[in-house]
Amino acid sequence: MRLFVAVAHEMSFTAAAGTVNITQSALTAAIRSLESQLGLRLLDRTTRRVRLTAEGEQFLAVAERLLSDIDASLENIRSIAARTRGHVTLSSASSFLRYVACPAVARLARTHPGVSVRLVEQTVDIASRAVLAGEVDFAICGLVQPNVEISNVTILRDRFGVLGLPTQMPGQSNDSRKHDAGRSEPVRWSELDPDRYVALASSYGLRQLIERHRSVTDALRSPRYEVASTASLALLLEEGLGYGIVPAMTAQPLLTHDFVFRLLEGPVLHRELHIIKRRNHGLSPAAIALVEQFTPIIAALETIDGIEVLLNERAVSRFLHG
Repeated sequence: MRLFVAVAHEMSFTAAAGTVNITQSALTAAIRSLESQLGLRLLDRTTRRVRLTAEGEQFLAVAERLLSDIDASLENIRSIAARTRGHVTLSSASSFLRYVACPAVARLARTHPGVSVRLVEQTVDIASRAVLAGEVDFAICGLVQPNVEISNVTILRDRFGVLGLPTQMPGQSNDSRKHDAGRSEPVRWSELDPDRYVALASSYGLRQLIERHRSVTDALRSPRYEVASTASLALLLEEGLGYGIVPAMTAQPLLTHDFVFRLLEGPVLHRELHIIKRRNHGLSPAAIALVEQFTPIIAALETIDGIEVLLNERAVSRFLHG
């Protein structure tokens, strides 16, 4: 059928033979065999030209439809096979790694045991460049700068708050800290003591986002203490040096250190997480399988105070095909 369709499109045995990369004699023999099996003449051919018979025109439509169905079925089978193996590299914010990416990889390992995954933690700028260079399949990050070459979908929005030991929470006198250390009422930016602020390094997107906000005083932009990671932040806070300012998702794993987390207000400040990839660049079947694992895990985060989930199946589909 494929050889017949090639001849019908080219209206030449010579041209069709070159298109399908076989000899003209082999092509002629194949067409004769097809006509013999059908008991019909499909092509009228002379030394000068080839044209379809009436039966050939009818069979051409049937052949093209059947071949299209076969090709679609084969592609679907190949896609299913590809999802059982392959490799995925993604860059992710550390908090997303803990609560979404790592559980998703664990689920993927059960459904697609042949797929290998590489997880990396990168700053926003490095992750964006890695996506454009094809070094990672996709990335999860905040502070996405407009770029015509990048497609992104917002995953969630989480609210900034104050993290620290109960006795180090801002907005309380020394006496009240002893009796009301664990209260969960929001803290106002104006209540923050700059001398007790332990900040993440200036390269962190979280730090950049905080300092872009008009409510942040100049004193908070010049912190006494700086750390290079949330792990280091926890170590200093355990020593009672003060408090940190982090989004709700980042704070969750640190609450096991006897810390408390209180949301900031006056005004409210959010961090957004986005999933990004090269625009109009399809993800591999293995990468698609991993992204599809995110949705139910992310939906469960809605129960955490200060987190608003924005990702849904429609947004995932728009991202995968955008």
